[in-house]
Amino acid sequence: MSSPRINLAALRDQFRESILASNVVTDELWGQPCLGYNIFATLPNEAQFNFQSVQAEVMALAPDSLYACPPEVFHITAAWILGTPQTYSRPKQEIWSEIRERCITGLREVCHDTPSFTVRYTELIATDKAIIAVGTDDGSMNRIRDAIARTLPIPSETQKQSRIIHTTLFRYRAPLTDPERFLKTLDEVLLDIT
Repeated sequence: MSSPRINLAALRDQFRESILASNVVTDELWGQPCLGYNIFATLPNEAQFNFQSVQAEVMALAPDSLYACPPEVFHITAAWILGTPQTYSRPKQEIWSEIRERCITGLREVCHDTPSFTVRYTELIATDKAIIAVGTDDGSMNRIRDAIARTLPIPSETQKQSRIIHTTLFRYRAPLTDPERFLKTLDEVLLDIT
């Protein structure tokens, strides 16, 4: 079973007008203390290294507009338990203390039942909030996400759950000064990272 085919052109087009109009969301949390309880898959060292080369190429296009995510934090989000930018009706630490053990036990079960798999990144996409590398797999990540949703006590207030396999390479620090050139060049960057 393969992962549902992502329509990359539609994903790119979804954000294109916002980017061209310089309507990007600058990251107000960058460098600030924040708290979230999330489940990530980390990337192998070789993928981190390869993404650093891509970052150098892209950063040269808009050095004053982008924050480059450090390679040690590159990841694929499997699930948000208590989302970092979200607010909740009670303090996150209080909610976490109530669900922690069930989350850990449930995640161990999910991981035990999950064979290793490979993600292949082939596209860079500019969204209104970030520059992401989009990947595909054999359907494993969405099976993991579905198992987590069924097994873990994720609060109903947690709204964001990704269905796209991606790694965030950049956040916006300011609007792009030449968004048309930026998007054109970004579309030409060739990725083949696993």
